[in-house]
Amino acid sequence: MLAYQLEAGTYTERFVLAFEAAEDTVLGVEEDIFTGKTSVYADNDNNNIVISKNQEVNIQKVELFDILGKKVSTWNINEQKPTYQLDIKKQIITSVYIVRMNTDKGIMSKKVVIE
Repeated sequence: MLAYQLEAGTYTERFVLAFEAAEDTVLGVEEDIFTGKTSVYADNDNNNIVISKNQEVNIQKVELFDILGKKVSTWNINEQKPTYQLDIKKQIITSVYIVRMNTDKGIMSKKVVIE
């Protein structure tokens, strides 16, 4: 093993950070696999989370998290249908929440505002 000893002092040019772009690549956001297949929103008048989907997506479980990441509610989905109206607790405070859906196509997370 070859060891190299540096003399005491300050070395300002020790590290180099280099980026190399692969050919035919563009910086951007990956296409959402759920675009046009699933929509999620809060129906604040009826205290529901509403999920609409087409038949290409099968949902197994839906979870509701507060903005700090604490799980607030969980719904296990046993029956596949085009629209779900999931009851939310009336004591939930007004805030932004994350709805996380586990599906056969992957995991989808969506922000909703519950009032």
